[in-house]
Amino acid sequence: MTTKKVILDKAIELFNKNGYATVSMRDIADAANKSVGNITYHYKKKSDLIFAIVELQYEDLQSLDLQTEVDIEGLNEQLKMMLDFQKKYYFYFGNMIELRKTYHEILEFQLKIREELTLHFIRIIENFEKKEIFRASPNKELHACLAKGIVLLMMSWIQQTSLGETEQHEELLNIVWGILYFNLTEKGIGFYNQIFNKNLH
Repeated sequence: MTTKKVILDKAIELFNKNGYATVSMRDIADAANKSVGNITYHYKKKSDLIFAIVELQYEDLQSLDLQTEVDIEGLNEQLKMMLDFQKKYYFYFGNMIELRKTYHEILEFQLKIREELTLHFIRIIENFEKKEIFRASPNKELHACLAKGIVLLMMSWIQQTSLGETEQHEELLNIVWGILYFNLTEKGIGFYNQIFNKNLH
């Protein structure tokens, strides 16, 4: 593992545990078993660390290889993957508003992620409609609104939770599926009940 990767991993760990505002470069150096000079050689300021973590986060998101040709079970697995991804960068998603106020460049990144995820969910919904799992909509803008709502809910939900609160994440999944359920066709509800072992009518 490279020195940069060690530094970033320890920074993320400390930011998640203690909050990015309270963690110093000295704290990161101690956790990484490096000198402060070694840390600042790679990242002169804490803001440089933040931007490097944001870039790493985007790379990690791309590596999830989220597919749009999925069934209901596949979508549920993707939602879980995204929750795990958010937990990995808990400090970021838990402080998105504060971070973009402090580091204005982060706003552009946040909008980019939101747009990409919204488009991803739109394509899943469209594929569900083609497979007659989702009810046909005469207005495609409704798909966009639904997809955007799910993305915004997921991106903001972690701000209401504490790191490691598994029950809260399960509650979010239930809320998302509660929203999606009313758009499922009879065929889709059949798949849903089969996968989740529920009998909702």
